[in-house]
Amino acid sequence: MIEGLSVRHSLGPLGLTGYQWFALLLCALTFLIEGYDMAAMPIAAPTLGKELGVNATRLGTAIVALNIGAIIGNGFLAPIGDRFSRKWTVTISTVLLGICVTLTATAASITQVVAWRFISGLAFGVATANVVALMADQFPRNRRALLVVLAATNLPLGSALCGFGAAGITAALGWRGLFVIGGVAGIALGLVIGAALRGGASVEVREEAEPSEGLAGKGPILRLFEPGLIGVTLPLWLLGFCNASILFVMLNWLPTMLTGIGWTLGESTRAPAIVSIGGVMSGIVLAFLVDIGRAAVALRFAFLALIVTMALFLVVPPSVPVWTGMLLIAGLLSSGSHTAERGLYATLYPKAVRATGVGWGNMMSRLGNVIGTLTAAVLIDLKLDVSHTLGMMVVPATIALLCTIPLGRADRRRRAAESAMPNGGRQ
Repeated sequence: MIEGLSVRHSLGPLGLTGYQWFALLLCALTFLIEGYDMAAMPIAAPTLGKELGVNATRLGTAIVALNIGAIIGNGFLAPIGDRFSRKWTVTISTVLLGICVTLTATAASITQVVAWRFISGLAFGVATANVVALMADQFPRNRRALLVVLAATNLPLGSALCGFGAAGITAALGWRGLFVIGGVAGIALGLVIGAALRGGASVEVREEAEPSEGLAGKGPILRLFEPGLIGVTLPLWLLGFCNASILFVMLNWLPTMLTGIGWTLGESTRAPAIVSIGGVMSGIVLAFLVDIGRAAVALRFAFLALIVTMALFLVVPPSVPVWTGMLLIAGLLSSGSHTAERGLYATLYPKAVRATGVGWGNMMSRLGNVIGTLTAAVLIDLKLDVSHTLGMMVVPATIALLCTIPLGRADRRRRAAESAMPNGGRQ
């Protein structure tokens, strides 16, 4: 039985056992399915709108419903995993996500679509936060960021998979087929996670020092603000908020903005995919640098380069090949940093508040997503030139850059504490 595999078995690549590689695969598939589901609604929206007879504004409520649900799930429901079982929290939330995505295909009105998308978002937020925490519990401390990001890169890959397969799926099954396929896959994966994954932490994690004893009675959310963690929590929140506002302006509005300046539909709809591909390419590299103690340096360089890239949109003419290359670089920097943030959550928060830290960090990123997207919508309605809209992203990128200073201090303190441990902080 898979759950019975012993951690004493010989170690393979990256110092992982066969069980740990299998656990990594299941966690990666969780992100893949969630990425697919994120993309399904925007892709289905035009056809769904015609069939249900609703305008773009009402369709927008269906798209935003997932984010609102995820904000609540990340911030207020994800801590369930810290109090009870991460394994069963991930299992139940993934199965619930699959059920709600499947039921979206049965919707006969936009109200029903919004309701199912909102509940899907609740489950999405709980599952995402606790998958990261579960991985951090079961993998070596010196490989956590890399392994979390290896799994998390499947989020944009899932979105790309939905985009590339959407034409064939909708031609054969209509827009409802997109949700049936994603939902059934989610249910099946949740059941496999419940049957196969272990719920306990590794020996290394059980030996981790907990926050000060005087604060042990506090709730998980309050513990994020204790003296040893407040210097992690506030800059991580602000960095995630600012970076998400940049990233999702590009992912959500590039097609609209670029078609408005004469790009073809094909050229403009490929632009968000290029941004996502850039994030897949760089996220793993950034996570490796997090694991070797270069988190602040890596993110500092990324945001400094992002500031320069976004400023260039103000002066470089919107040539398709040139701007495509610039968008790839922006994706390498912004999307890659967004993915690497999960590695920071896994390494900088202790086990007792890990799911809470991940959940609230994700919630702040979701808020950045919503506020950035709505702000860009206002700018588009005001007919602001696309180059100026993208150029304004220099402001949040600069704030994110400043956040890397306290995060660097926190990471140095963490590594100093680990090096003082008898095993040097390694298994």
